[in-house]
Amino acid sequence: MKRKAYESDHEKNMHISVCLKGGALVSFAVNKNHRHSEVRAIKKARGSQIDTIINLRIKRKSGKIGLSYPCVKCQLAIQEVGIDKIWYSKEDGTFDTYKGYLDPELYGKDG
Repeated sequence: MKRKAYESDHEKNMHISVCLKGGALVSFAVNKNHRHSEVRAIKKARGSQIDTIINLRIKRKSGKIGLSYPCVKCQLAIQEVGIDKIWYSKEDGTFDTYKGYLDPELYGKDG
């Protein structure tokens, strides 16, 4: 996943999102052309059922893992297709999860 993130064209942060159904890979995408990886991965799935999305952010300069919590726009796209579980990387290099609902405490934080 980390190796694929380097396909991102963002100058500071590389994001990759992986869509799964029952643990099987459905699609993946990186942030490119000013489009977030979550939206691109969902579109690449082309109507396939997705139950999980995993987001990873890598800081291009340091190579360190960063917070990849989905922005509100991406949360709405995730909700729209009925994804049940979202995993996202955190600054400490671990992952956390939440069920697919908008988190009002994090509005405005861009994933």
